[in-house]
Amino acid sequence: MIKVLLVDHHPIFREGLAARIDLDQDIYIVGETESGSRALELIRSAMPDIVIMDPSTPDKPGLAVLESVTAKMDQVRFIFLCISDDPEGILDLIRGGAMGYLLKDINGQDLISAIKRVYHGKTAFCEIALSVLHEFSCHPNGRFLTDRETRIVCLIANGLSNKHLARELNISVRTVESHKRNIMQKIGAQSSLGIIRYAFEKGLAR
Repeated sequence: MIKVLLVDHHPIFREGLAARIDLDQDIYIVGETESGSRALELIRSAMPDIVIMDPSTPDKPGLAVLESVTAKMDQVRFIFLCISDDPEGILDLIRGGAMGYLLKDINGQDLISAIKRVYHGKTAFCEIALSVLHEFSCHPNGRFLTDRETRIVCLIANGLSNKHLARELNISVRTVESHKRNIMQKIGAQSSLGIIRYAFEKGLAR
C-alpha cells in the first residue's frame, strides 16, 4: 500500500484530488492539510511514502518543507502539483529533491501512474519540467542536480562503490541506487562511467 499525504490550500481541489486517487486500491491517503507547517507534523506522524503538494502553501512554502524533510527523511518523496511554469521555481524544487513536478490539470490515471513511478524510485515530470531540465543540462557545475545528488556524483567520481556511498551518506544501498538512477536520467548517462565523465566535464571531480 502506497501512503500519500495531500497538501494544498484549496479544499475543493484537495477533495477532487482525493477522489481521483481513491480510484486505485494500491494507494491510501493518510492525511490532508492546507498548511506547510501542518504538513511537516503529519509527515513525522503519518510517515507517508509520497507527499503531493502545492509549492505555494501558506506559512511555509513547498520548497522549505521539501528541504526540511529530505535533509532528515529522504525516504519520503515529493510530487508537486502546480499551475505555474516558472523555470526557476521548477529548478529550485528539482534541486531540492522533488521526484515529481506536474500541472494541476493532470488526469486521474496519469496522476496515479506518476505516484507509482515515484514510489518505485523513478521521476515524474511534466513536459515543462523536462524542458527546464534539458535547458539546464549543460549548465556548469550541475546546477540542476540536488545538493545530495551533486555530492553523490563527486563521490562516484572518486571511485566509491554503492556500498561505500551508503556508508558515507548514512543511507541504504537501495536509496543510493535510486539516487543514481535519478542522476543518470537527469544527465543522460547510461552507467556509472557516464556519471564519472559528467563529473569531470562539469568540474565536480576532486
